[in-house]
Amino acid sequence: MLDTPAVIGFTCGDERAEAAVWLAVHEGQALIVPALVLAQALTDARVRGPRGQEAVAVLPALVGLDPVDAARAYGVADTLAAADQPAELAGDAQAMAVAHLVSVSADTGFPIVTDGAARVHALDPRREVRLLWHP
Repeated sequence: MLDTPAVIGFTCGDERAEAAVWLAVHEGQALIVPALVLAQALTDARVRGPRGQEAVAVLPALVGLDPVDAARAYGVADTLAAADQPAELAGDAQAMAVAHLVSVSADTGFPIVTDGAARVHALDPRREVRLLWHP
């Protein structure tokens, strides 16, 4: 699964993020991007202009998207409610995207590809994280 910085890295041409995506595609590994992560990446791409929008448009064809249905909404809410300071996270869009990622990982057992584990482990230290620069 890819977090927001990994998806944005892919859309910006970051070699590590691109390598993670293309390696998974070539090896036939499943890649999941939660819908809230994609929404953040789309917002970032629109701010950056056409190049970012073109790259993010390719991504849905390469990955599986995890939608926010009622069950996932409860999973996201439960993840945020279990945090150390849930009231501070309730209206934070980035925290919601990370909670969506953590919720999917908890359900699937898939590791999370990110540029830093702190955001993920702040919500659930049990989640497996694979850093973009780690072989």
